[in-house]
Amino acid sequence: METMNKKKKKQVEALLKELNDSDDVYKRNKENHRVQVQAGLVRRHYPQTGKMYDLLLEDIKEEIAINQVKIDTGMQVIHPVFAFEASKIWADLQVNHLKRRNDNLKADVTEIEKNVEEVRQEIEEQNARILARRVQIIEQLDKFGYDTQDLKKKAPDYIG
Repeated sequence: METMNKKKKKQVEALLKELNDSDDVYKRNKENHRVQVQAGLVRRHYPQTGKMYDLLLEDIKEEIAINQVKIDTGMQVIHPVFAFEASKIWADLQVNHLKRRNDNLKADVTEIEKNVEEVRQEIEEQNARILARRVQIIEQLDKFGYDTQDLKKKAPDYIG
């Protein structure tokens, strides 16, 4: 009988630990969503630039806009410093380079946004699994005779 109580006590402790750990993950996912998305991108071996994904996207989009202005003006030089800057060939080369650069940057933006959305979806799926498991843990604790009133009162969105 005593080993049964010890076994039961260990199971309750394990369930409470799992519940606390899951609550911590859920809380982190909800409160630090931006950081969790960045961490998800790192887990996907996404290249690190030293910037958060959203700031990186802003910078890339800004560079695309700047390049487009240069393309639209045809890289016309008003006051050339060097003789080659006045050459039509040089301006055409610069425009072609910027067009290719913009195409590559647009592809990068699409890829980053796709990965960010996939990571956000993974986080939402993880949160759903945590909430479903939370209900199961509370039911198991009830079966062991553990007082779960406080756990039941605690709303899933207010775990802290």
